Amino acid sequence: MIKQSKICAIICEFNPLHNGHAYAIQKARELSKCDYVIAIMSGNFSQRAEPCIAEKYIRTQIAMDNGIDAVIHIPTAYSINSSEIFAKAGIKIANSLTNVTHLYFSSECGDIDKLTQIAHFFNNEPKSYKTKLRCYLHQGYSYNISKQKAIEDMANENLIDNDFQNIIKHPNNILGIEYIRQLLNTKSKITPITSKRIGQEHNSGKIDEYSSASAIRQNIMDKRDIKKTMPENAFNELYDYFEDNGYQNLNLYKDIIFNNARLKKRLKNIFEVKEGIDNRIYFISNKSNNYDEFLEKAKTKRFNETKIKRIVLNSTLNITSKIIKKLYTKQLPYIKLLGAKKQILPYLNCTTKLVIRNQKSILNNYAKQLIDIEEKADSLFMMIGTSRIVYTPYFLRVPIII
Repeated sequence: MIKQSKICAIICEFNPLHNGHAYAIQKARELSKCDYVIAIMSGNFSQRAEPCIAEKYIRTQIAMDNGIDAVIHIPTAYSINSSEIFAKAGIKIANSLTNVTHLYFSSECGDIDKLTQIAHFFNNEPKSYKTKLRCYLHQGYSYNISKQKAIEDMANENLIDNDFQNIIKHPNNILGIEYIRQLLNTKSKITPITSKRIGQEHNSGKIDEYSSASAIRQNIMDKRDIKKTMPENAFNELYDYFEDNGYQNLNLYKDIIFNNARLKKRLKNIFEVKEGIDNRIYFISNKSNNYDEFLEKAKTKRFNETKIKRIVLNSTLNITSKIIKKLYTKQLPYIKLLGAKKQILPYLNCTTKLVIRNQKSILNNYAKQLIDIEEKADSLFMMIGTSRIVYTPYFLRVPIII
């Protein structure tokens, strides 16, 4: 009988994997005391609706060379959208793997009890919070800003602790709270664990041993030295990839996305399109000279720049409201393994279809829709670089096994 080894999951982007991530992988293994640590990772596009710095298979290889035992792909339809959707997809994948006992994430707070308390608050919103939230939404603010303002009001009225409003201002805390919310919503047996995030703030541009991923990406594109920010092998593998495949042409990406915004007048079925934003996107894009100018003119209090970027990428990849709704109402039709070490394979027991090697059969229409989005995303990613990578169809790509 096969021993039921325990697995700790990390939901991530590794865009790119840096010293902070290497530390997090070490802490996940240490705190969970699990036999294996896996990554549940986004594909070629990030939650900011931007192309990742390197394609998903090289990021998989780098992760596996730095302490990760297997990498599982979050469908692009879900990994490029809000923190709630990103978290929900990641937790659904983790829940489907029967040997996953722990979920690790780093956070600015570092206190799992405080984060769990806040997750309970948002899962059981008190009436006073709902009233304040609706008030700010009616004033035209985005959901996230309305949430922040409602919490600030409650803190000022001593209805909640001051710590509460400070905690939800930080991006890793926000994601961690979403992970816990989804674990609670699904009555999951997985135990969440966290440690304090080390290094620079998410929006800091400073380069040092523990820089943020956004600062590292910017310095890579500016051709600056980022060697001290990454494990040596991760740095070498990433730059071998750049030498073989070149850097992405982000200007070309912007041109493609911008052109798509100008051509598509009707976006009503696309996810996040509401309140006439499709008309605004169409008319402003046709009066703008480039993508950056379009983003600046198109954003509103309700629809910030990131949301506009997501809508345009959702449109390009044909990510509809229906495909997002299915995440809430259906089991994922498959789980795609991007890479795994041989020793973990016997323990990747799954309650849904686990795609390990070539898989030609398509299970149902839901699977077809997700696969179509993946192949569109892969094709777009290939177009915007000097890459010599030729993508085979999504289900025919053999994962890395080492």
